[in-house]
Amino acid sequence: LATNLARKKELAECVLAFNAKPKKGIALLHERGFLSEGFRHKDAEADKEFADYLAVVQKHGKKEWNAKFKARKDRKKRRKALMEQGLSYEDAEAKLGPPEQLEHGPAPQPDASSKHVRRGRELEQDARTIARLLRQSPLFDLAVVGEFIAEPKQLNHMIREEFVKTFNFRGLSIDAALRMYLEAFRLPPEAQQIDRCLQAFANTFHSQNPTYMNSGDAVYTLVFSLIMLTTDLHNPLVPRKMNLGQYILNTRDADDGDDVPREELERLYLTISKRKIAMSGRDSGNQVSLELWKDIVHRSRTLASAGYVDPAPHLGALDRDIFALVQKPMLGVLSVVYSMAKQEHVVNLVERGYRLLASLAARLGPSAGLEAVV
Repeated sequence: LATNLARKKELAECVLAFNAKPKKGIALLHERGFLSEGFRHKDAEADKEFADYLAVVQKHGKKEWNAKFKARKDRKKRRKALMEQGLSYEDAEAKLGPPEQLEHGPAPQPDASSKHVRRGRELEQDARTIARLLRQSPLFDLAVVGEFIAEPKQLNHMIREEFVKTFNFRGLSIDAALRMYLEAFRLPPEAQQIDRCLQAFANTFHSQNPTYMNSGDAVYTLVFSLIMLTTDLHNPLVPRKMNLGQYILNTRDADDGDDVPREELERLYLTISKRKIAMSGRDSGNQVSLELWKDIVHRSRTLASAGYVDPAPHLGALDRDIFALVQKPMLGVLSVVYSMAKQEHVVNLVERGYRLLASLAARLGPSAGLEAVV
C-alpha cells in the first residue's frame, strides 16, 4: 500500500509539473518510470518528416474529397430535377442508378525506413499511456491539456489520436458526443488548434458511427457549424441571432455535397438554442452534465489501468472507512431522485447507481454496509 501511495504521489508531482510546463511534465513522467526507457520527447528531424508526410496525405485527401463532393452535388441536382417531374425520392434514386465509383489511386504511404515511421513505432505505447493519463487524472489543467493535444508535432499528434479513442461515441447523437468530448479539455483559441481537435473528433465519431453522414470530413463540417451556431446564439456580443432558416442554408451541401436531413438540422438548432455547447472543459460549470456522467460510467467499464494503480490488492481499513462515510449520503441522494424521477433515463441512471454502490460494498465486505445498500 505504501508503494502504491508513493507512486500516486509521484504521478501527482508529474501532473503539477505538466500544468506548469508540459515538456517538463512529460520529462518527469519519463524520469519517474511511467514511460518506456527509450522514450524521446524531441526529434526535430522526425517532426519535419512527419509534417511533410501529413501535408502530402492532406493534399491527396482534399483532391479526393473535391471529386466526391462534385459528384454528389451533381447527383443531387439530377435527383431534384426528376423529383420535380413527379418522381418520389426512392424512384429518382432508382432511375439514377448506383453512384459512380470514383478512382483516385491509393492513399500515399510513408516510407517504412523513414525516421518518423520508426519513431512512431517507438512512441506508440507511450502516446497511449500519456493519453490515458490526460483522461483519467482530475488534476490536469484542462486549458493546458487542450493546448498540448492540439500541437502539430508527431508526439502530440499521436497523443491526440489516442486521446480521442478513449471516448465511446457509438449510438450518441452528434451534439451529445461533441459535448462529451469538450468536457475533457478546454478548446484552445487558435484556428489551427481548433481544427486539429475537431478533425480528430470528427474522424473518430464517423468511424464509430459510419452510417451518420458520408465521411469524417462531412462530420467535421457539421461540427464546425455547431460551434459557430453556439457562438452566434449564446454570445451576447452578437446582436442579430441566426434563425433556423439561415442555419439550414449555411449547412447546405454539408454532407460531402449532399444535404443533412432537415429533421436533424432542426433538432440540432433547437437543442443548441436551449443549451449551448460549453468549450471550457468540465470545470466550466457547477453541474455534472449527462454527457460527462455517461463518459465516467463508460471509462469505469472500459479504460484499462495505465499500469501503476491497482487498488484491488490494497483495499484496507482506509477504503472501508471512506465508503462508510459516503454510502449513507449517496443512498439518500439516490432515494430522493428515484422517488421524484419521471423520465425513464433518470430512473435507469439511479438504478445503475444502486448497482455500483452494491458492487463497491461487495468488494469492501459486509462490514462496509452491503446490507444497507441491498
